[in-house]
Amino acid sequence: MIDERIIELYRSQLAAANEEKGMLYAQVKALTEEVSMLRSSMQDTSKRIDELLSEIKSLHDTLKAKDKRIADLEKQLSDALEQNKLGRKKRFVRSSEQARLLNNRDKDVRAEERSDYDGSSNAQLQGNQEEEGPQEQQNITSKKEAAPRAPKTPNHVDETVVHELKEYYELPEGARFMKRKGEIDLCYYTVFEYRPAKIIKHVYEVARVLLADGSFEPTMDCPNIVDRCPFSARMFAEMLSWKYVYNLSVNKIRRRLASLGVFLSRSTLNRYLHMGIRAIREKLEELFRNEVKDTDYLMIDETCALIGMVKNDQKSFKKKYIWAFYAHLKKMVYYLYESGSRARKVVTDFLDTFCGYISSDGYVAYSVFDDAEKYPEIIRCGCWTHARRLFVEALESCSEAITVINDVADLFKVEAECEKKGLDVQSRKIERENRSSHIMTRIYCRIKSLSQDTAIMANSLMKKAVTYMLNQWESLRNFILDGRVQLSNNLCEQRMKPIKLNLKVCQNIGSETAAENASFMFSLMESCKLNKLKEEPYMETLFNSLCMEQVDWKQNLPCFYKQ
Repeated sequence: MIDERIIELYRSQLAAANEEKGMLYAQVKALTEEVSMLRSSMQDTSKRIDELLSEIKSLHDTLKAKDKRIADLEKQLSDALEQNKLGRKKRFVRSSEQARLLNNRDKDVRAEERSDYDGSSNAQLQGNQEEEGPQEQQNITSKKEAAPRAPKTPNHVDETVVHELKEYYELPEGARFMKRKGEIDLCYYTVFEYRPAKIIKHVYEVARVLLADGSFEPTMDCPNIVDRCPFSARMFAEMLSWKYVYNLSVNKIRRRLASLGVFLSRSTLNRYLHMGIRAIREKLEELFRNEVKDTDYLMIDETCALIGMVKNDQKSFKKKYIWAFYAHLKKMVYYLYESGSRARKVVTDFLDTFCGYISSDGYVAYSVFDDAEKYPEIIRCGCWTHARRLFVEALESCSEAITVINDVADLFKVEAECEKKGLDVQSRKIERENRSSHIMTRIYCRIKSLSQDTAIMANSLMKKAVTYMLNQWESLRNFILDGRVQLSNNLCEQRMKPIKLNLKVCQNIGSETAAENASFMFSLMESCKLNKLKEEPYMETLFNSLCMEQVDWKQNLPCFYKQ
């Protein structure tokens, strides 16, 4: 038999083991709970970490955007400063500042460049030097010529009153007049007197008359030149001149009239003005348009303006375009507002029957006329001022631009000499063929050489200038074909100044109808300036003609009108 003590020992050991087992179970449970808590905490931490990482990424993106914005603003500031520095350099002549960029190059270098680029032989080059040598020597030793002053024109006055000496002066006792060459030594004082305009109100008494047939008729017809508009021809002419020549807004015209005793609301005055413009447009616009198109040389440009547009009873102002077609030889300019479009269709429709030369800048809408197969009757001539301007902009960052600028200046020098000599069209064409064609060859060779220079083409401004001239080369060289063609489109761009000045005062044009009327009025007023006509008397004649039965309106166009 097993000893009871052994059994008891086993029992005590078992009890101890069970107790230890319970303690281990309690520890395992506690550890399990702790592990669970740690896992939960880790999940929260991981989630928080993900949130923080996302926030950091968002902040990085914001920083990148801010850096880009700062870089853009710095570039804009740099460009503005560069434009400000180059603003004084945009001239056709060589400036001393430009010459310093080439470290005062001499004439020998110039001669070497000609021999490299104009394709002439040494014998030809020697001959050219013999012809041009004295002129170059004169340019070196002589001082810079001053620009000729425009001749003074006498003041235009409506009346001159001469107050003779004997009318207001008596000699003191014992005194005598000083004499020169047997006549009284006289000098003259001049005083200009301004007599402001005055408004005269005409009131006509009109009665109805009962005729024998029972009908009624007034004792006189309405004397208004424009239906229901109480302005005379002279008053219409004055107010339209105020607006489209002197750039007064409707509000200022209204205040001007009020100071003279005529009180009208802004809307009423504006309506009357447009009524008068429409009356003239109906008579002249088609004739004006056809007369401008009836030429073989046109200069074309376009400019933008803010035009009031109404959509869904809401008015807003949008950027629209007004075109200028300048008949240089006729001294006529026609402004066209075609729904404010800048599309190619506007210019192609206007030139549907045109045959001849056109001058324009490099705007893509004009490039359609470079297609000789589609438009064989039109030859487009580019603008050398636009081509030169890009090299002037690049001059600050690349001194090589001065070589092209000087070559273009030579072209303008030839034109200036032709103008000074008063050459006719055929003689000017011959002069261009003899002199300008060689300069053109030199320019083209230089441009091709620059386009193959990787260091120069790495400059974005030079690349833009060189690429523009190469793309526009065929149109740029066409001025040689006809002596009437201008070297640049500046004359047409100058015709845009009246519109820009008017918009600077008025800020915008109220509607598309007003834009059409304004375009027509600018056509009349600017053509009057070109033909040296006084705007007010001319407009007065047009309004007086509205009351006449038989009028040759074509003879009332500015190019035919005689004051």
